[in-house]
Amino acid sequence: ALCVGVRGVRGSFRCVPRLSLPSMARWSQLWGAGAVFTQTLCGFYLLSKYGVFLSKVSGPSMFPTFSGKGDVVVVDAFSKWTGNIRKGDVIICVRPVNPNESIIKRVAGVEDEYVLVYPD
Repeated sequence: ALCVGVRGVRGSFRCVPRLSLPSMARWSQLWGAGAVFTQTLCGFYLLSKYGVFLSKVSGPSMFPTFSGKGDVVVVDAFSKWTGNIRKGDVIICVRPVNPNESIIKRVAGVEDEYVLVYPD
């Protein structure tokens, strides 16, 4: 504690507690909590970028599989890296005319297959 007062004047001394920095143990706890928070945040980012994420489907192009009125689908991003995409799978990809948008489509054919498209 820090005590101040006038020498020789009775009752003029006042003691106030000193402000102290947290102990090393406390800093260690704070550092550990910050590290856990950062690791968790990185884990969520990696999981959503390269693992599994949710996507909203809107529009009639996938009717009747999806209603197009706000269906939410769970998307597996592992298949893209493992090459495990087969004919008939539903995929989400970048829209060619607008790279800021994603589209959802069914795979009609894979490498070395012919796809016959009927004109409308």
